[in-house]
Amino acid sequence: MDSIQILIVTIILSGFFSGIELAFVSSNKLQIELERKKGSLSGKILSRFIKNQSRFLGTTLIGNNIALIIFSLSMSLLLEPFIIELVPASISGDFTSLLLITLITTFVVLFFGEFLPKILFRLNPNSILSFFALPIWFVYYLLYPLVEIMVALSKFLLNYVFRLNYTDAAPVFNKYDLEHIIKNPYLNKQNGDEDIKTTIFEKALFLIEVKVRECMIPRPEVIALEVKSSIQELKKTFIRNKVSRIIIYDTNIDNIVGYVHHFELLKKPEQITDIIFPIPVIPESMPARDLLSRFIKDQKSIAWVIDEYGGTAGIVTIEDVLEEIFGEIRDEYDHDEFIEKQISETEYIFSGRMEIDYVNEKYNLNLPDEDFETLSGLVVSGHESIPDMNEVIEIDGFEFTVLNVSEKRIETLKIKILEKQ
Repeated sequence: MDSIQILIVTIILSGFFSGIELAFVSSNKLQIELERKKGSLSGKILSRFIKNQSRFLGTTLIGNNIALIIFSLSMSLLLEPFIIELVPASISGDFTSLLLITLITTFVVLFFGEFLPKILFRLNPNSILSFFALPIWFVYYLLYPLVEIMVALSKFLLNYVFRLNYTDAAPVFNKYDLEHIIKNPYLNKQNGDEDIKTTIFEKALFLIEVKVRECMIPRPEVIALEVKSSIQELKKTFIRNKVSRIIIYDTNIDNIVGYVHHFELLKKPEQITDIIFPIPVIPESMPARDLLSRFIKDQKSIAWVIDEYGGTAGIVTIEDVLEEIFGEIRDEYDHDEFIEKQISETEYIFSGRMEIDYVNEKYNLNLPDEDFETLSGLVVSGHESIPDMNEVIEIDGFEFTVLNVSEKRIETLKIKILEKQ
């Protein structure tokens, strides 16, 4: 293979790795997960990369750097004779040659190896990823030793040197992936992906058995502000709580008048009433499936949940409902990672907001779950109040030790099995 062929092959490879990396970052993870569930080979491959994104990024970075090194060396060997011949003797020299080779190589790499492929690959990232899933999987195994060494070294530096507690563990998709699928029917038709909506509705059939009260954000955790509050106070509430929407009420939380989105502050309103959006009202007994259908039909993403007496039971978003189908989805109310750790054969540490059904299923426990959704709710009900830190409560053969508690709920607790379940 001559120099020209090497240059062409390596710049194409560099462009491929740069473009596929951007396609991976820009892709809709929910669409990939649905393809995997339909049995697609590309979906299965990409799903494995999504669950360990460091491997994909490591593969593209190493592949790109190898291609660039070979390209730069070949370009230098090719250009040097021409530069020596064309540059006047008065200014020729090693420095001049190096400068010109660097400038020419940089331009070619930036345009053909970065700019152009990233524009092309971003046009339809999911389709491109599906097409190249098998080749990138082959490259990963080809570079496997280098990739694993780089990933292990980076994790070591991040966790033990920079103390960042880095982990690849994360939800497969987030709320923006859901909005991309649910709220953009035109894009679905354009990409020929209408069946994705059908898949979502098929999976949502079981939601008829789930009530809104089981997936809502409970009243104590709703971030709300009085309608007569100042715009400055509204800004501070957005900054302090790091959310995109704040519920607005008149006099008390049982009289919600709507919500405000943080983008509305760009309009420089004089008072909160100038930027309030109406919020639909639903009963806590409504089936989650009906609410999901209503969200999609009305293009809404948040609702006010009331109890049988007309008081506020909580707030529910489209992400909360869809978590019942696809599992945990990170949204603005998920400030911290849930804690779940088995510390001995009979002892566990959990976040208070962990769902009892999840804990029972994963750890083969038999915690009572008839009237409660979370561990915090179970303990508070059994204690008949919010217990103090380090307080110990026994419920149905389990010993609960409160490790961390706030004014509104138990944040972290330890569970010990007292008898064989």
